[in-house]
Amino acid sequence: MKSALHADFSSATRAFVAIRKWFLRKSTAGTGARFYSIGHSEAYELGASKLQANTEAADVLGTPISTGRPLGSISTNGTTGRAILSFSATGTKATGRVFLEAINKAGVWSLTKLTLKVDGYDSVIDLIRQSKVEIKGPRWRVS
Repeated sequence: MKSALHADFSSATRAFVAIRKWFLRKSTAGTGARFYSIGHSEAYELGASKLQANTEAADVLGTPISTGRPLGSISTNGTTGRAILSFSATGTKATGRVFLEAINKAGVWSLTKLTLKVDGYDSVIDLIRQSKVEIKGPRWRVS
């Protein structure tokens, strides 16, 4: 026969295990949602589009250029926000890493930094070069 202490301990253990399983399910779901939202964010799509349209990047990497899953962070507060991301870029000739910083003002994302570091090269290619690139909603605006 089990003692009352053993029964209480077993109940507490079962409760702990149930809470832990619930927490792990929620944590994993949240992580997946964060990866999904960064990978489909306007800031990332804007940077990837600018990379793929850049002739210098196309010359060095080769075409077509594909991009990998971004890493970093995006924070938003209403119609303002900031993104700091990096992602891989692969072409037919070379691979590299893209570094992106963007801000969101009044719902419009603007790139403040977009650079490409090609593997095996010391130099970094500035993909913005005094141009202004913005996105508002589903439309792109490059000037």
